[in-house]
Amino acid sequence: MSQNTPLAAIRLQLEQLRVRLRQQLLRDLLHGVPPVGNTLEELNSYYGYQLRPGTFLVLMIRLHFRAKKPARPIAEALEWVDEDVRMFLTPEHFQELETLQEGDCLYCMLNFTSRFGTPESEQTRQSVDRLYRYMDIARRYRPYYFAIGDGLPVSDILELGSSFLSARQAVEEYGAHLQVNRRHDSTQQMYTMTQIMNVLTPARRSAFAHYLETIQRGQLERWVDEVFEACRPYVERFPTICYQLPYKILDLCLDTAGNTVAGDPQLQQILLDCRGAVDIRQDYSQLADVVKEGLRRFCDRYAKSLARAGNPAVQEARRFMWEHYARRLTLGEIAAHVHLNPQYFSVLFKRETGQSVVDHLTHLRLEQAKCLLKDTSLPINQVAGQVGYEDPDYFSRLFHKVNGMSPRQYRGIVGSG
Repeated sequence: MSQNTPLAAIRLQLEQLRVRLRQQLLRDLLHGVPPVGNTLEELNSYYGYQLRPGTFLVLMIRLHFRAKKPARPIAEALEWVDEDVRMFLTPEHFQELETLQEGDCLYCMLNFTSRFGTPESEQTRQSVDRLYRYMDIARRYRPYYFAIGDGLPVSDILELGSSFLSARQAVEEYGAHLQVNRRHDSTQQMYTMTQIMNVLTPARRSAFAHYLETIQRGQLERWVDEVFEACRPYVERFPTICYQLPYKILDLCLDTAGNTVAGDPQLQQILLDCRGAVDIRQDYSQLADVVKEGLRRFCDRYAKSLARAGNPAVQEARRFMWEHYARRLTLGEIAAHVHLNPQYFSVLFKRETGQSVVDHLTHLRLEQAKCLLKDTSLPINQVAGQVGYEDPDYFSRLFHKVNGMSPRQYRGIVGSG
């Protein structure tokens, strides 16, 4: 027994090293770090893979707990998802599969030898579809929401970073809670979502979030009318917009008020009722009325939930930050606006929102920066100035830290106005 123990320990260490090496390659490829080697043979030799020529793509799965204070750590939930992935994406369909956990996300690299889109890749596609269907069922019984994005397939593993960026864009742009987003679905589905996302610009989504957080019912109704009118020209040719657009608007409610919805069964039921009403309507003009009625009911209940659970000073502070994020703001100024001691206000804000004042303001500013990067051609230094950052270098570093890419790279992906 004593002779076998050191050997078992060595084997365990070697296996741990093998896993770390494999994950290191995936991490480097995702984040644009040059790996050790340029050919598949060199990568296989150094990192311990058996990669083959064919197709490579990335799946990205992001988790969001329903509760503010989940009973289990997110790493444990990601282990569940990792097991699901490996159960459905079996070796008979893939040459190689590797997963990597980072923060609240699980990244999956798939390598299959057939070229994507050929008849030989049909089994591969079906196995991914089975995984998605299973996860759609499983999420109903697990304590988290999820969003899944498929990256665009690439033929060169050294281009895996572009598949990763398109998967992340799918999650961030389309991937609201409980939603699966396919970047290589049928032409009609892709065209439909493209038109919807062209209408639901970051600026429009940001406005929706503000109107909902501040319970501006009239503004929300005008917003819905404007969005439906903007999508009207595409309805005759691509009728799936009739239900995809209302679904996306309901997803925006979850994006904005997910924590509150998770703790309020009545809000959950309102969203389900609205979705059910959408499913039985055929006329496009009626759907706008269905959505507006659903939002009226949602706002009424949401206001009661905020009044019951939220502190008025915190709500006013959030409104104040929204209106003044473009200039220099200090904790003392925000606290003074709501007539509270800065130290007490800081603790109160964190307790009520789960974020520090600085983190909340940073998130608000960077989201507005994304809108400007996508919808305008302003230079980066002007974008920084318009969202409250006097130092453009600091803004760029912060943007990269939070979003995993520079402002210039982000603009290159989403396009500028």
